[in-house]
Amino acid sequence: MKTGKPDLIANALAASTASSTGVKTHNGALGVDIHEKRSPNDSEMAKLQVWRPW
Repeated sequence: MKTGKPDLIANALAASTASSTGVKTHNGALGVDIHEKRSPNDSEMAKLQVWRPW
């Protein structure tokens, strides 16, 4: 049922994006931010040697 209110429970895709990129997204989206801009994940950043866990 659509109520016009935001869905406050994240689905698996949104949760996965948030945990792997650190960027909030909307339900049903994977690997993009709330503006549909692509967000690199941890492994992509590590390959570029931009993100370092130490």
